[in-house]
Amino acid sequence: QSQNRNVTKDDYITYIKQNYTNANDVYVWGGEDNDPPEYGKVFVSVKPTNSTILNTSEKISLQNLIKEKNVVSIIPDVVDPNYIYLLVNTKASYDANRTKKSANDIKALILDSILNYTVLFLDRFDRNFRYSKFLKRIDEMDDSILGNETSIILQSRVEPTTNQENS
Repeated sequence: QSQNRNVTKDDYITYIKQNYTNANDVYVWGGEDNDPPEYGKVFVSVKPTNSTILNTSEKISLQNLIKEKNVVSIIPDVVDPNYIYLLVNTKASYDANRTKKSANDIKALILDSILNYTVLFLDRFDRNFRYSKFLKRIDEMDDSILGNETSIILQSRVEPTTNQENS
């Protein structure tokens, strides 16, 4: 870093966040952490500001940016993030006598709570979903909410490549 080079993971993250305007979040790891290991490589995954993945020209632009401050013997590789989606099904009970809000108003509050939780706690790399805290936020949206039954399904979306054999 003293030689104005990206050496550590934090160097890459800081440099990309400061110099690549389309990065909402950045995750970096060394190839030695892959299975199987890929020594001499650094992997960079960027969550773009206005989409879920970078297009090909954006990846090339980012790779060129990284190469400017990269250690010569390290090969940067920009990869797409793997997203895990949460499918939420919530049934909330509320006491209509304790509020002037309609059922639709309560529903809207709960939906807002779910979206706010996502933005505040999950919309970045390396974050953990806390089920109990998630339920508590729903319950706290209005004094009339007595409780909720919430199920979560994890979903990974895959875009298959046709006309190729894959495992």
